Formats: sequence, structure tokens, C-alpha cells
Amino acid sequence: MKRLSLLCILFLSTTFLALSQNLSFGIRGGLNVSNLSMSHTGLPDNQQKARTSFNIGGYGQYSLNEKMTIQTELFYSEEGASFSNPGTELPANINLSYLSLPLFFKYNIYKKLYAMAGPQVSYLLSAQSVYEDGTPYNVMNEHSKSVIGFVPVVGYDWKNFSINVRYNIGLTNIPKSLSYWNYTRYIDNHVKSNVFSLVVGYKIGSRKN
Repeated sequence: MKRLSLLCILFLSTTFLALSQNLSFGIRGGLNVSNLSMSHTGLPDNQQKARTSFNIGGYGQYSLNEKMTIQTELFYSEEGASFSNPGTELPANINLSYLSLPLFFKYNIYKKLYAMAGPQVSYLLSAQSVYEDGTPYNVMNEHSKSVIGFVPVVGYDWKNFSINVRYNIGLTNIPKSLSYWNYTRYIDNHVKSNVFSLVVGYKIGSRKN
């Protein structure tokens, strides 16, 4: 709970600082295609597959000049992975939900085409292992409460809209428990969450000096 409060405080502090200067803010959301960097899926024909889900939240931008911008976001993100033939003793789906806070440096490459990149801190809101019979298990205690990633982004601004593609590269391991006899069945702690996202944003307000 303390880490969740810290995430919110950081986001609100960044937004408040920019309110007296060159600020734009809006809503954003989109599609997630996520996977876990696991080297083991149990049975030989149990293939790991990406999980398709969504992300939704808001953003704030502080303009440094015509070319450079600082952007922060706060959004809900569903991540995880699924498995094709888990049998009865392995999960069919690992479903993770995060509250994520990235901080980007944005640079306009040419006209409205831009690139941005920066670190992202994510706080775990929920974690479930769902077995093939549909039985879900709460596995919050098997996962780290917060993880860190690095996110490169390429996008395009058009009027009040922005569309971008991004890839969250997980830098920290997500498992906390090393025991095989758990509901996620990680065999080691070297598992990271990686997410490809398509995000659409809409600017709802701005304030300048």
C-alpha cells in the first residue's frame, strides 16, 4: 500500500509542478500483447502464448521547447501469459494486473513524428493463476509487489490525438517464491514481464505560460 501511495504521489507531484508552466494532459488507452520470459512450460507440447489484454489511464506533458517534452503517465495494465496444453498440474493462464508509472523524454523527430523513452515503475494490483478447469488461485504472495522496466516508444501526433507503439522491457524479476510447488509453477526467479502495446491518447486540456 505504501508503494501504491508513492506512485500516486509521484504522478500528482509531477502534474502539479507542470500546472504553472507549459502543460498538456489527457487520457490514453490501448491494446497489450504481453508475455513472460520463461524457459520452462512443463510438458513438451505445452507451448507458451502471449496474453492479449488492455491498458487505460491518463498522461501529463511538460513542454521544454518545440522539440523536447517530458511526459508522465499513470495507467492500469493487464499482463501475463497463457499456455496451450498445461494439463491438470500447470496453469493455463497467468494473469497479472499493474498500476504503472513511466517517465518519458519525448523528442519530435520530424513534424508530428516523435520518439520517446524512459523508465517505468509498476505496482502489482492482482495476480492469478487460472487452471484448465477454470479454477483461479490468488498468487499475489508469489510475486514481487513492484517491478521496473524500460520503455522505448515511437508515435505520431495528429491534432488532439496521439498514437504510438511501445515495448516495455522488463528489467526486474517478477517471482518472489522459488518453490516449484506453488500455483504459478515458476522453477526459478528469472522471469520478467515484457509487453508490446498500441496506445491511443487524446488531449483534453492544456495550459501555457
